[in-house]
Amino acid sequence: MQHIDGLDRDQITMFPEALDDYISEDNPARFIDAFVGSLDLSSLGFQRVTTADTGRPPYHPGDLLRLYIYGYLNRVRSSRRLEKETNRNVELMWLLRRLTPDFPGQDLRQDHRRLSSGQPPWPGPSAKQSKRSAAPSPFSVGNAICSAENSSPSTAASSRL
Repeated sequence: MQHIDGLDRDQITMFPEALDDYISEDNPARFIDAFVGSLDLSSLGFQRVTTADTGRPPYHPGDLLRLYIYGYLNRVRSSRRLEKETNRNVELMWLLRRLTPDFPGQDLRQDHRRLSSGQPPWPGPSAKQSKRSAAPSPFSVGNAICSAENSSPSTAASSRL
């Protein structure tokens, strides 16, 4: 069994002549498409890359990842809002080949806890993770050095003030 496939991007339709005509060469959607297309999703731990022989075929994880990254870059975090955008946003229509997954990010986020924890799909610490670090890190205020445990300037720094 194969995945649910979208329409060919070069297919001529009533709305517009071809979606590719509306997406400029330097559009970020083209970068997202090329980036996700270059990934080996199964080696990165994505589920449902290979389909089962029975049941309804799932959306390809690459298509859902394209949608998630597009939403992340355009500050659309809600799965329901992403679903609405797939029906009205020409860039998303091109990027997903006119697929309109219902609540698309929900499946991707449930299947891949790394995404739902606020971490990007690639390795490395996220902003949320660095805020949660157990060891307090020193920070500077002007010339004074402070730590999270002691919010007052250090004695060496305060003698200079």
